[in-house]
Amino acid sequence: MKAKISGLLKQAKKGKTMFGLLCSEALFTPCEAVAKVLQAEKATAAGALECIKTLRERIQALRNDNAMEELLNKTNASAAKYDLKMPDPTTNRITKTPSRYRDTRQTEDAVSSKGAASWKMQFFEALDLVHAEIERRFDQSGMTTAALREATLLSATNGMVGTEEDLVSLKLPGNIDVPGLHMQLRMLVGLTRQEKFGTLYDLATFMSSLHAQTRAPPQNERPPLESYHLLKFFEWAQEEDGL
Repeated sequence: MKAKISGLLKQAKKGKTMFGLLCSEALFTPCEAVAKVLQAEKATAAGALECIKTLRERIQALRNDNAMEELLNKTNASAAKYDLKMPDPTTNRITKTPSRYRDTRQTEDAVSSKGAASWKMQFFEALDLVHAEIERRFDQSGMTTAALREATLLSATNGMVGTEEDLVSLKLPGNIDVPGLHMQLRMLVGLTRQEKFGTLYDLATFMSSLHAQTRAPPQNERPPLESYHLLKFFEWAQEEDGL
């Protein structure tokens, strides 16, 4: 235990450790902010797409020499303040990737295994990994479809309803009566004219407070025909929206 504590203390006194902490703060602070927004009770598909766009731009903005220089300046300032050990530039050792791990015969760029050059390479690799994960998780057609369904419902509360062809573009299940749904969306403004809705959560809460006809039916009981398709549309939209 004593040896382990001594080892941790030795690592904590290195400038490399401070640089790693600063990189983590710069990289994960915006990620954490977006995660909290997406987990909020009133999160929306449109809001999620906007958050992801902003996060992607922020990650890209970190991948340049100016951002790297700022991190290095903070590291040097912390090293001077807390007497941290920085790499000795006169003893840099050049390392190369073992040939068994490379799939090309092209000459590899020599990169210092110590100091700013190595730290920059590692930080940029971390940025690329985060960016790739963002693309994998959120660059999906389902997110765009969810945002369109959400916008369709919220617009209908203000009396703005598109054509039946517009509803077809929402990729609804085949058993939905598109003309019937279109008619019900046009009628929705009669219930919501005096209300303001920012999210599907607000609209669903309002609808559930109305007459029993517009609430979810008891188990094993199908709702009245005139509200069935609108209710199903609510369910699909909310499922896509993560509510």
